[in-house]
Amino acid sequence: MSIKNISKCKKRPNDFASWGTVQLIDSDSGKNVIAVADISLAKWFLESKYYLAKFSLQLPSVCPTSLPLDWDIELPLTLPDYIGDVGPWVLKRDGGSGGREVYFVQSMEEIQKLLEEGQLLEQALPFLEERQKEGLIPNWALQKYISNLQLLPYNGHLYKFHVRAYILMVDELYYLHNRPEIRLASTPFVDDVFNDISQHLTNGTQGAMRLLASEFTLLESLTEKLVGFAELVMDPCAEPPSPFTDTTRETGWRTKDVLFTKSTQWKPIGIYAMDLMVDTDMNLWLLEVNHSPSVSI
Repeated sequence: MSIKNISKCKKRPNDFASWGTVQLIDSDSGKNVIAVADISLAKWFLESKYYLAKFSLQLPSVCPTSLPLDWDIELPLTLPDYIGDVGPWVLKRDGGSGGREVYFVQSMEEIQKLLEEGQLLEQALPFLEERQKEGLIPNWALQKYISNLQLLPYNGHLYKFHVRAYILMVDELYYLHNRPEIRLASTPFVDDVFNDISQHLTNGTQGAMRLLASEFTLLESLTEKLVGFAELVMDPCAEPPSPFTDTTRETGWRTKDVLFTKSTQWKPIGIYAMDLMVDTDMNLWLLEVNHSPSVSI
């Protein structure tokens, strides 16, 4: 398999997605073309904590209250009224995964210290202007801590968790997988003191557990709730649509016998994962939409 014709990504006007085109050529040992696939790859900026914070301002019933913070924001920081000046908060930096670059903070001093350290680090690294021009410097999101999160009983203890719901998109139709996954923190929940973040991080921490929602009677209504939630988040016709338009991954495959048949239609296909928190009122809160999720359990 070889890759050719990689086009430069073009920024979409809504600033939430960029596209690039890749052509994959599959040939046999004699270099004869067996099949070709043209893939339009969409980068979901919604995986960015910074852009998700922007989206939260448009749809506060779906996302936790959040504030997008540019990496070079002027310090000292002044917080708007809607996010409050009293913690706790969760400070997240783009580029982190598996629980990295996630900080539970309880004071303005902690926030400003982390932002300042990030600024000093970026300024000390080479090619600052080039990286800034290309948008390669990670920004931040400050999220209001959800204090009334639902806890799950498991093996005699209570755990924090988040839900991963998989969505298959084929030809502009969305299909919600009816077996949502549960990801438990690696240690039982004790209290909202953050000196042990292993009880708070539910994704990627060492020893974190992955189960199915069907194993918990407390979550019997979850799948039904997910249907309406997914429609609101994923439906391009839903309001507000801008962060979610033009973000499908289009892929097609043609074998040699139909390779040059103009009538052959390649349908868009994609698989996404919504990561969600659940509060004690069984409200769902979107953490991110992952455009390249792991589907193993």
